[in-house]
Amino acid sequence: MPRPDPTPTQLDRDLADLKLLEIAKSYRDVLDEAARKGTSMLEVLAILIGTEQTVRQQRALERRIRQARLPKRKTLTEYVFTFPKRIPKTAIVRLFDCDFIPRHGCAVLIGPTGTGKTQPT
Repeated sequence: MPRPDPTPTQLDRDLADLKLLEIAKSYRDVLDEAARKGTSMLEVLAILIGTEQTVRQQRALERRIRQARLPKRKTLTEYVFTFPKRIPKTAIVRLFDCDFIPRHGCAVLIGPTGTGKTQPT
């Protein structure tokens, strides 16, 4: 359980100035855990930097997705299999497996208006 932050130290201020916010949030807990396990300082440093990098990558991905203004994400559990009636459920489920991606393939639904290429939201 994270403990309340004590008065900011010079390290806290430096991490904030460098915008290393994830390291600033977690370094005390990581150091406590390292002391209990006898983790080397190099491993501690790797954990802290890895956490910072992971969070930054996730935020960058989320920002790009927002900027792309993609339609609402739809999962297989939200898919309405009764619409359209012309496409077999097994064909739709196979598309959700995305097995065409490793083969560098594409999934394209082609058909006239009203045949159910677009799922209702």
